Amino acid sequence: MTIKNDKGREVNGQARNFMVAVSTVQLFSAVTQAIMGNLLTGNVDNPLGGLKAAGFNFTPKMIPRLTSATEKIRLIRTDGTLKPFILQDEMGIETEVLGPGSDHYFKKGEILLGVNTRRGAGYGLWEHAAEVTLT
Repeated sequence: MTIKNDKGREVNGQARNFMVAVSTVQLFSAVTQAIMGNLLTGNVDNPLGGLKAAGFNFTPKMIPRLTSATEKIRLIRTDGTLKPFILQDEMGIETEVLGPGSDHYFKKGEILLGVNTRRGAGYGLWEHAAEVTLT
């Protein structure tokens, strides 16, 4: 929330919705408990309770393919007009099947399935995403 643009204004000052992406079950469990619980360890009030009351929303998501690092959390803003990552879908998924009735099926008794698509991904507004290392 403290990242500023070239004019000195906070880029994420109006941010209220975030996805918290983690890569392991242990970290997902801990993040979910921290987001959902009213009390933290030692019966200390959870500071996220005040943020949630003010309209902030945190959604945990486990994405195992990110990395196996257990000390990293990715915080991604989900309510911005511009996204931190841009996904391009130039051509949707097209399938082709060589099945019963084809020469290949007749000769080898196999069904072949082909899939074709054109997609891309790139960085958008990088200020809407952060990777945090826990210490």
